[in-house]
Amino acid sequence: MNSNNSGSSKKVFICVKDDIVPKYSLTHDSHELLIRDLGLRDEDLLNRKFVRVQIWPRGCWFDPMLRFNGWGVSVDEENSLPAWFEEDRELWFDRCMDALDKYIIPHVAKGIYPGDLSINENVTSDNLKEVRGSLYVNGNAVLTASNLNKIGGKLNVSSNAKKI
Repeated sequence: MNSNNSGSSKKVFICVKDDIVPKYSLTHDSHELLIRDLGLRDEDLLNRKFVRVQIWPRGCWFDPMLRFNGWGVSVDEENSLPAWFEEDRELWFDRCMDALDKYIIPHVAKGIYPGDLSINENVTSDNLKEVRGSLYVNGNAVLTASNLNKIGGKLNVSSNAKKI
């Protein structure tokens, strides 16, 4: 697949206080849907019991060198993180990366993107077979994915984009 960071979708996680395994979905990448599905409530930012984390590859999800290309990690509400998260921030990031490596990347290696996939530039992948969430082809992007045969959510193609 030919792409760089601007073409990468973010995989979202929810880190819950007193739970060592970050939560994620194999069918979408929405913090709000995860929060709803987990029965969590947004409370006072400094006292909340969860934190939203995003991880994305520096390259492309379907690059054979995915595991070695490096990753971007960020949190929402950076300036108001609860103490339980801030004190173990690197441990939480390691836990998210561990979940990514154990549960997300094996799907990607099989050609299945487990969530919502946004394409923001020209991308070619013979490996991509299924997107479990929604597929967004944005701007002037061209998606060439001859083996893509299933999209679990919405297909949203901007007026200038193409799927080949």
